[in-house]
Amino acid sequence: MQKNVLEYLENIIKVCPEKTAFESNEEGISFLTLYKKARAIGSYMAEKEICGKPVALLLPKSPMAVAAFFGCIYAGCIYTPIDPGLPKNLLKEILKKLDPPIMICSKETADAAKKSGFSGQICDITKILDGCINEEKLKEIRTLQKADDPLYIVFTSGSTGKPKGVVATHYSVIDYTENLGKELGFNKETVFGNLAPIFYDAFLKELYPTVKYGAKTVFIPEGTVMFPGKLISFLNEKKINTVCFVSSAFSLICALGGFEEERPEYLKTVAFGGERLPVKYLKEWQKAAPEADFFNLYGVTECTGMSCFYKVNRDFCENENIPIGRPFDGTKVLLLKEDGKVAKDGEEGEICIEGASLTLGYYKDKEKTDKAFVKSPHGDLMYKTGDLGVMNAKGELMFLGRKDSVIKHMGHKVSLLKVEETALALPEVKESACIFNEEKNEISLFYTGDLSEKEVYVYLKKSLAAHELPGRLKRLEEVPHLSNGKTNKKALQ
Repeated sequence: MQKNVLEYLENIIKVCPEKTAFESNEEGISFLTLYKKARAIGSYMAEKEICGKPVALLLPKSPMAVAAFFGCIYAGCIYTPIDPGLPKNLLKEILKKLDPPIMICSKETADAAKKSGFSGQICDITKILDGCINEEKLKEIRTLQKADDPLYIVFTSGSTGKPKGVVATHYSVIDYTENLGKELGFNKETVFGNLAPIFYDAFLKELYPTVKYGAKTVFIPEGTVMFPGKLISFLNEKKINTVCFVSSAFSLICALGGFEEERPEYLKTVAFGGERLPVKYLKEWQKAAPEADFFNLYGVTECTGMSCFYKVNRDFCENENIPIGRPFDGTKVLLLKEDGKVAKDGEEGEICIEGASLTLGYYKDKEKTDKAFVKSPHGDLMYKTGDLGVMNAKGELMFLGRKDSVIKHMGHKVSLLKVEETALALPEVKESACIFNEEKNEISLFYTGDLSEKEVYVYLKKSLAAHELPGRLKRLEEVPHLSNGKTNKKALQ
């Protein structure tokens, strides 16, 4: 097995050097050009003797950002993509923890870089894309790189709101890329439609498979998901055959009438994950793309993106949940009960993950790392996800939601996810989102659709126990979403 992700790029330029690898509205980049520009960027950084240190990448999504990723790897650095749109205080907090010697920005993000308070060197990517390549220095760095070296850091706020930098390795990313490509059937004909921001691990689904297989990734313009007709037209125009979106993006497209005027003509592989996809929306997508294979993916950032998969192979009733299936090869899933014992089939437990997909933990935070990455009952290292799961009668793993989405109300445990899904069972309800205000001890349900709040409440009263009923019910014109399509529950608070 290879030990460095750069081997993907170096192998593919021998096969299809001039093929477009990554494309946006403004530009495209071939595999060979990506290789050359990455080595130029890598040479610039290598001469600064910062091997092994993080580099902050404050860049918009573009082919040049991908070149910066690989440039950092060639320099032996840890690439760290950061959202240029972060609030100033949060950006400062991340940069303080990261303490990078260099920040790379672009013309579009130069102002944010200057206002970030960063005291190190700020470098415009356009000034180093076409520099000289120091073959000797790059070769020297390459001989020292190992499979368990840190590759990237991605910052996630998790449930605390405090940014945590998760550190992945070459080995964990290679394992993920190989497994995902094998199970979802990626090849040189794959054309990805990328919706995920580049500063999340979700971008891994397109990034390394594109370079491994000689596929192509087309960046979907930001905000397009809010205009489903425009999105479907874009998928058809670019002949996109593979999409890996968060589940709420798929739901949103349906809720906004995405297939009223046009259907995706080229889709062959559809993968969803991050949240549960309601069966009624799965059915809409299956009807719109009858030739496509559908996959439910499950994973967490601390385990390099995705760890489990399920290929949809049967019909589901609308009150059923879609399994997350089984783990990738080299990964093991345990369900642990509150007493630390392994749950039996049919028993609920916290999803814990072992194996090659584990990251190194949290950057400069040994305390949090040691708390989340612990010894399993049989002595191996595992990550406690904070998610609940159960093994069904078919031997399929089912996702039940976050532990913190199961709250205590009126002396009973209540699953906020169950409340959301009960509301979604109404055909007229397009989206739903449930939050809990601990201070007021109040469950709030927000929804979009044609029914009045009274009509929805009457239905919920027939379907839920008294302790599960929301104390506040509000119809919205639209549920707020993040740039990747996920429900923005912080905005609802």
